[in-house]
Amino acid sequence: MNLATRGLSYPRGMAVRIRPESEKSFQARVIQYARLCGWEVHHELDSRRSSSGWPDLELVRGTRHIRAELKREGERPRPDQERILELLRHTSTETYVWDPSDWSRIIHCLGRHD
Repeated sequence: MNLATRGLSYPRGMAVRIRPESEKSFQARVIQYARLCGWEVHHELDSRRSSSGWPDLELVRGTRHIRAELKREGERPRPDQERILELLRHTSTETYVWDPSDWSRIIHCLGRHD
């Protein structure tokens, strides 16, 4: 089915840019999937009143504890976030930095039962 039959059309040669997913939208998707998989999820609603650098999400299910920093596609953690992530990597907490391109890894990680 072409665009015209769906009521959509673009001039010939016009590049169509798809806007990258926002961090807020990505975060909502991760939280929804985590809850579907039975995870308890904590997210600080107002990070301005929290200690700097801590990951966006904390997830707990059974004996597993995950801290995940979420980023828009291509973004990297800030230095204060890298410092906290490095500290967490030396604990028994699973620690991740995820962006939308990691979706298949996220599904595998959160869907796995250990």
